[in-house]
Amino acid sequence: MRGKRLLLAIALTLAVAGAALAQTGNGYDLTWWTVDGGGGEVQGGGYTLTGTAGQPEPGPVLAGGDYALYSGFWSAASATPPACTAVTTVDLILVTAGDIYTDTAVQFSANIAPNHADKPYNYAVDYDDGDTATSTSSADPLTTPLDHTFNTVGNYDVLVKVWNCTMTEAEAKTDTVRVTVLTRADLDEHIFLPIVMKN
Repeated sequence: MRGKRLLLAIALTLAVAGAALAQTGNGYDLTWWTVDGGGGEVQGGGYTLTGTAGQPEPGPVLAGGDYALYSGFWSAASATPPACTAVTTVDLILVTAGDIYTDTAVQFSANIAPNHADKPYNYAVDYDDGDTATSTSSADPLTTPLDHTFNTVGNYDVLVKVWNCTMTEAEAKTDTVRVTVLTRADLDEHIFLPIVMKN
């Protein structure tokens, strides 16, 4: 009886070693693993969870190169990544009040909706004067990265585009705001004469 147990233990050891060796090669190494669960079913609230030995431990998504590993419970259906909440609208606001001159640092704010849109998101700004800016941010609303100083008088239609998730820049949500820029020299050229009133 003892001999049979010894042979069974050796056979089991060889089987595990063979399985581990079969998971290596061609630049891949899958020999690291943990056993985090047992068999059986758990039911409640209309759901049934069937556990198996060797299921991966739950954890964050591991991504690199062209691959992503989603850990958690095994299921009959293939694992799908969690849905991303895309940007639906953007509202560009001119924050700077009063007259705007060629030496004014103009402040803008862009409110992103919905508030729980996945971050970071990409944004691009066209100031309509030849200057543009493109970057990523997790701020909502967008503020400081949008500041700009216009060097020439005139009217400018400032455009902002925001996109995230699997959206492309062509699918970005957009908004514009009109900025009128003056020059302080215009005020210096005016001559104000006193008003003289006689009876």
